[in-house]
Amino acid sequence: MNNTVWPDDIKNPTTHPGFINDGDSPPKTKQAGQNIGYADKRMHKYWHYKDVPFSPDGTKTFRAPPVNAETQIRRFTAAISKPGVSDNIKSYDIIWLIHMVGDIHQPQHATARFTKAFKTKEGDRGGNSVRIDCCGSKLHTYWDGEVVGDSPDPKVAAFMQRVLTAMGQRDADTLAAMFRFPITVQAGPLTIPIANHAALTKAYDTVFTPELGCAIERGKKGALQLQPSVDSFVITKVDEPAGAAPAAPRSQPRHVDVPSGQVQFAGTLAAGGADRYIVEARQGDVLQARIERFQGRAAGVRVVDVKSGRTLSTGLPTARVVSAPVQQPGDVAVEVTRLTFCDPAVSYLLTLSRHR
Repeated sequence: MNNTVWPDDIKNPTTHPGFINDGDSPPKTKQAGQNIGYADKRMHKYWHYKDVPFSPDGTKTFRAPPVNAETQIRRFTAAISKPGVSDNIKSYDIIWLIHMVGDIHQPQHATARFTKAFKTKEGDRGGNSVRIDCCGSKLHTYWDGEVVGDSPDPKVAAFMQRVLTAMGQRDADTLAAMFRFPITVQAGPLTIPIANHAALTKAYDTVFTPELGCAIERGKKGALQLQPSVDSFVITKVDEPAGAAPAAPRSQPRHVDVPSGQVQFAGTLAAGGADRYIVEARQGDVLQARIERFQGRAAGVRVVDVKSGRTLSTGLPTARVVSAPVQQPGDVAVEVTRLTFCDPAVSYLLTLSRHR
């Protein structure tokens, strides 16, 4: 069944180079509706929908394009039951058929609204021209990603998770290593050029907004433009969601005393937030930190050497329990970091203990 998302996958030049983007509407050529199997290197975005027109205010409507999901469903259904059609074509047709039948059950793949605000031949383009308040999303994208659900390429998903983790930890160096400079950041009507690592660090709050984190977290296509690298991907462009704004300033570090035994602290983290608890550690100490009372992987804890910035604890970024042996005396920071961007504020309970 994973193969049935292939008609969407081929629209991504990062993961499927070599396919031709022949437009959102069918070209006036015989190739628009052809059925030649895997030799076809066109994306055929217009096979994913049939926008039946309607208007709530009497605005003039226009018919759906002549090549669409319905015409191809009929063509491919006929082909797979016809003797003499090659297995190559039948395989191609079955993948497309399953995909298109799913697509047309998404309302935004089956209608176009025409109003005074959307009076071109495409109307509202199946919701693609309609912005909604949630996470700067288009109405069509919201239906695809939130209501229906997407199945992203696992390699892309893993890369995006690394981006989110670095954003949560406000790790500018790790994030900069994921870019191929120079890049551009599109923030509404503004195009912001970013020339290098230093420029990205300076513009950190403008680029890495909670709204961008939420868009990445929800799998919104286009938030980051990627290109393949030797062993992963690199980011070449950032498209900020509508209404994106810098995160609220992080709280000031809190100096705490951790005697023998344990102490507890409660906190609340908004998207992009982190709390730091500074502990004066002695050589030979082992500092343990545990966070609880929240669901999922919304936050993680780690122990960091204040002077060097080096992480002393081991474990995943989403770890709830960590231990850190202290090799040199000095201040260490227990950092509780918010790792998700779309959920409401996350409350936690931190338990700290120290032993030798």
